[in-house]
Amino acid sequence: MKLKKIKHLKMGVLIVLVVMSLYQVSKLWFDDISVEKFSYNNSSYIDNINEEAKEDIDSKQLIDPLNIAVYDNEKEHFSVISGDATNYSAYYKDLVLLYKEVMKQIVTQEQKDINKSIIKWDDMWSENAIFINITVPINLEILAEDLEVNLNNSNQNFNFDNIIIIPKGLIDIECYLLDTKQSMYQKYTVSNDELNSKIYDNISGLLGEKFPIYESSMSTDNSIFTKNILLPYSDVSPSYIKTIDMAIPYIDTENNFKEKEFRSYIEDFFPDNDPILINDSDEKWIFKNRDNTIEVNYNSKGILDYIDNTESTDMKYKTVAAAYKIAMEFITKDKRLSTEIDYYLADYKENGNEIILYFSYRYNGYNIMFKDNLIEEFGMEYPMEIKVKNGKVSEYKRQVFETKTNSYEPRKYNVNYINVLEKLDTEKNNITYIEDMYIGYVVSSFEEKVELQWIVEAKNEQYLLPLE
Repeated sequence: MKLKKIKHLKMGVLIVLVVMSLYQVSKLWFDDISVEKFSYNNSSYIDNINEEAKEDIDSKQLIDPLNIAVYDNEKEHFSVISGDATNYSAYYKDLVLLYKEVMKQIVTQEQKDINKSIIKWDDMWSENAIFINITVPINLEILAEDLEVNLNNSNQNFNFDNIIIIPKGLIDIECYLLDTKQSMYQKYTVSNDELNSKIYDNISGLLGEKFPIYESSMSTDNSIFTKNILLPYSDVSPSYIKTIDMAIPYIDTENNFKEKEFRSYIEDFFPDNDPILINDSDEKWIFKNRDNTIEVNYNSKGILDYIDNTESTDMKYKTVAAAYKIAMEFITKDKRLSTEIDYYLADYKENGNEIILYFSYRYNGYNIMFKDNLIEEFGMEYPMEIKVKNGKVSEYKRQVFETKTNSYEPRKYNVNYINVLEKLDTEKNNITYIEDMYIGYVVSSFEEKVELQWIVEAKNEQYLLPLE
């Protein structure tokens, strides 16, 4: 009887051990498979990059692109992922993270003189690649400060505005820094097997998704283009919100100023959160703090003008990258900006110890163009301008407006750019080359509907054509 019980006990222990071993084996196999081998998973590489890089994903930096294009060598077209497309935000952030890691390696590694070469676009279509357009030209010195890393690369005098990243073999990553205005580039090679593998994985994963499809102006037979422009693929009809309404906020239908609402909007601009109205007219309103060091002006046309008159002797911030960081931190005070409109750095100017940053607006992923001197009459070149001087924002000026879409459901449009070129009639208009071509919202006035149109830049002019 005892022997029988012992046998039963041994059998029970054996069954338990077998079940536990099966569980452990399945855990080892399937946990590994789910993360690395069969699925695209964000965390598969993020854990291998330091915490500072993770924080960079959500903070605005000078080198953040408006969108990233992934080139499919087999199908010979681009998948474009916009930074403000919420459906694809994870893909965009992953690519930005990898792109910044490549750039950090270029900046921090010791590099001897790198030769400049003439861009041959046919060579760029040889393999799957990541294409990045930076909104303003920068050099490696500015890049190092923007990424907050030490510069060990001596090739800091070359300005570039486009970047192409191509993984090669099992270890290398080729990186082309392009100056598209001068048609020159510098080529760097980064050797990092893990980074190489992650770039391959991300490109492969993205090419299996349904992103908007584009083709390059430099890969077509049309020689009228002077630079690489990504144009909607001719066989695809994307969805667009064609028209939006715009209005000047804080002015009611009888042109009365909504002081209480406006005061709530600007209170974060004042250290004591207590703006005092010192001038009340039908066209302009001026608010100041108690010691008159901070001033905010607003007029009936929607122009906001913040001025900081406090003294500062901080001379540490001299580069555009540093000024950009100061500006990005400051504009978190603007409650409307982050919720209603997107923006990007379009240009900048250095004037002694002052740097002026010029921003353009975007809505729903498309640029907004103001025409007919809507902002020029207020001494503005762009709809948002920020002056950084002695380590602080000395002036912040922008066109304020509110938007409302006319349709909740986007409609499909045939946006074949070839048809647009035919409508433009380049021969009749004596257009021998096109500098830029894109779809954007055109603002003629705040009383009219704002319409999505083709914008063609040529001969120092802008030609506007219907979407289809």
